[in-house]
Amino acid sequence: MRRITALAICLTLVMLCLAGCQEKNEYTPTGEFYIKTSPSRGDGGVAEVISLEAEHKTYEGDGDITVPMTVGLGHLPGHDLYGDDVQDTFYVLYKIIESPWTADKKSAWEKKVEYTDSWYDSKYDSTEQENRSFLIFPHYGEFYPLYKETVDIVFPADVEKGTFYVELYTVIEGQEDQQFAELSFYFKRENGVLTLDPHDR
Repeated sequence: MRRITALAICLTLVMLCLAGCQEKNEYTPTGEFYIKTSPSRGDGGVAEVISLEAEHKTYEGDGDITVPMTVGLGHLPGHDLYGDDVQDTFYVLYKIIESPWTADKKSAWEKKVEYTDSWYDSKYDSTEQENRSFLIFPHYGEFYPLYKETVDIVFPADVEKGTFYVELYTVIEGQEDQQFAELSFYFKRENGVLTLDPHDR
């Protein structure tokens, strides 16, 4: 009888933990391809989020293939690293590095998009984050960008495989540009078919 009671208590605790881990704040992609940054890095949480979405996961073509991608950029609401005294802007660098990767390899393609407003403007607020913890272990809830725009990404005809990067840089007068967030995924092209696959590293 005691074993049955103990088992029932354990099952109840497991069910409560699983229910507590479900995200209420979820985003349902509209395209076949979707990837976003993690809400944590190592043992700590992050405040920035980048997402990429494309209508399809595969594209056909013999030459350069242009893929319109919906790019989401955001940070947790109320997050301001520098305060009102520092005037900062930012830019996004999109680039393709052909495989195999080497430290000195130049981009096969890149595009820089500059912004005149501050990264910390409320315009770039993300959805709220719901954090939880289990015993001493923190669980950082997912959060999603609300600001989105479409960017045409060009995959060069002569690049068979490589990694696509989205890098965010802050610009502060008198200081060197600082990268503060990054998202990447692997891609390959075989027999005229480009495949976007974040899990095939």
